[in-house]
Amino acid sequence: MTRIHDLLALCLRNLEGRNALEREETLANAVMETGGIFAPTPMGGFQIELHGVRAFGRTQATAAVRWSDRAQSALAAQRPA
Repeated sequence: MTRIHDLLALCLRNLEGRNALEREETLANAVMETGGIFAPTPMGGFQIELHGVRAFGRTQATAAVRWSDRAQSALAAQRPA
């Protein structure tokens, strides 16, 4: 597995069992620790870019849910057949 795969898997494990606010805080901390984007967009929405996965939403909570969904899909796509 690649380092990005490992970081993505670890981040998703860290989100398990957390409520919406805790997921947002976990993602914000991961961005601070490993680099990425966790910020409002100029158009009024919110963007999260972390471990090669990017998601947008009208709110921070929506962006966090979309990031998690896209990260799970990206992780599944990287698994060997």
